[in-house]
Amino acid sequence: MRRVKHPVNTHLFVQMKAPHPAKKRSKTIRRFGTGHRTHSLKIEPEYFEPVISGAKPFEIRFNDRNFQAGDSVILKEYVPDSGYTGRHVSRQIGYITDFEQKEGYVVFSLLK
Repeated sequence: MRRVKHPVNTHLFVQMKAPHPAKKRSKTIRRFGTGHRTHSLKIEPEYFEPVISGAKPFEIRFNDRNFQAGDSVILKEYVPDSGYTGRHVSRQIGYITDFEQKEGYVVFSLLK
């Protein structure tokens, strides 16, 4: 990861290293002067529906993006056999912890 100046404005942003070709992960979209980032994440329908209905106000993820409170997440519904469905929802990370999680994983609250 390296810091570079945006060619149009003076805000810093982070260029993320491309993921390994075998690991197709969504990526962090941008990081501007506010320090908060927007993450685009795949989510399967069985987890997407409860997020939409409000029954699941949290997400458990591998913390390969250094998620922080205040970051935004765009959850894009993804069916493994057929791809993206076109449905998505945007939420903000409220609280984040790794308490009682597997090594490298975090759980964070999703705020509307």
